[in-house]
Amino acid sequence: KASIDLGTNTCLLLVADVDPIKGTVSRVLHDQSTLIRLGQGVDRSGQLHPDAITRARACIKGYASKLITLGLRPSEATCVATATARDAENGKEFFEAIRIESGFKFITLTGDEEAKYMFEGGLLPGMSPEAFAVMDIGGGSTEFHSSLGGLSLQMGSVRFTERFLKSDPVSDLEFWE
Repeated sequence: KASIDLGTNTCLLLVADVDPIKGTVSRVLHDQSTLIRLGQGVDRSGQLHPDAITRARACIKGYASKLITLGLRPSEATCVATATARDAENGKEFFEAIRIESGFKFITLTGDEEAKYMFEGGLLPGMSPEAFAVMDIGGGSTEFHSSLGGLSLQMGSVRFTERFLKSDPVSDLEFWE
């Protein structure tokens, strides 16, 4: 099985053997994280930036090639997108182009879905869900979840960096203001 998590800052690929009865990963075949910064400028403009689209397309093309070399079909991978995909007005066109180019079919998760799946994925086998809470600080959003429910907030590292920091690298003065 293969999955892709396309976030605001990174694009993650996991290829694993999955136990058909337990539904758990029995062996990781490939695990890759690529910094693509798809959320570049989305908080300000509401649009995917052309440079971010170029980086994402190159990454996803490479992931498709990797799956094919492993004998898998991109069209059968589970592909999800998160905060930037929820925010970008041109996201639908972007994902349609990705589907045509690579075969990957992305689903954009709601904030509630992202929080729920993050919680479920953050628990190791044998952990009691009632005893834990999980938090994920992403590039475009931050999710909190426990057995009592969850929350997704439009607060992330890319979003806040672009809102509040104007220089790169950040100056001492700007950092402390």
